[in-house]
Amino acid sequence: VETFELGPLGQNASETLLQNMHNDLGVKNASTLARLAAYNALALRVTGALLREGVSPTTLVKELEQNPINALSPDDYRPADQVRVCIASSFNRLSEHLGAAMVTLAHIPGTFEETDGNEILNITNSSIHGSPLRQLKKRCLLEFDDKSKRYHMHSLVAAYAKDQESTPVNAEKSIVCHYFRKLMAVATRYDKEPIAALSLYDVDQQNFYYVLDTLISPTRGIVDRKTINSKSVSLLAIKSAKLIDARASPGRQVRWFSTAKARSKAVIFSQLENSEENRDKFCQIFCILVDAMVGGGNIS
Repeated sequence: VETFELGPLGQNASETLLQNMHNDLGVKNASTLARLAAYNALALRVTGALLREGVSPTTLVKELEQNPINALSPDDYRPADQVRVCIASSFNRLSEHLGAAMVTLAHIPGTFEETDGNEILNITNSSIHGSPLRQLKKRCLLEFDDKSKRYHMHSLVAAYAKDQESTPVNAEKSIVCHYFRKLMAVATRYDKEPIAALSLYDVDQQNFYYVLDTLISPTRGIVDRKTINSKSVSLLAIKSAKLIDARASPGRQVRWFSTAKARSKAVIFSQLENSEENRDKFCQIFCILVDAMVGGGNIS
């Protein structure tokens, strides 16, 4: 269960923020919209982006006031509920294509580069202004860090987007497949360029853990053998084990690669990856391997 702490921005600051995003907003509309946005920074930015896109203040006030949540007393709903109302107002104005893109991106657990987002969305050629990522950023439904040059979707926005999808497995599958390939490339690079590989691993660590968690959780049913076969999974386990272990906290590292048992275990992995009938067994071993490296257990 996720919890969200949403402190109010303050009435005056909220009204000023909205007026800065719409020069002709007026004091009355600014006050009303700030209240309907629960004086929350995220809701205010999303609301302000709609005003900037040309939605009239009167239309927006009417739309937000007609939402059932506003029939309640302020004591009967949380600020997070009102934030969802503002997000919904923006989401409902997206094109079908852009809405689908937002839903897919909501499943990326960590930050991500624009190239990653475009590949996950299967976008091969888009102009700067036509990029779904930049359009969502313009609407304040996606955040961008100028220093790291990486995107991130706010937890509340992502939670709302996930509630709108009809086929969550498809979105998750494209993300898992993308970061599976990326982790494989980083892990392969580790043997020759460990420092560079670790740097690449660090920025996407949360996304890589998501891939590993998915691969060792067959009940989730996200990835089948037609998408990523067991041979590829076993190869990833062998290549990424050192990389993951190198970034584990000092007390949780599993230094089994320097032992004779480790070498024999690597031989077992090599045999299993080429054995069709033993691949289910390999998945169990891989699960133990990842759990030990990430969770701090022991490999016996």
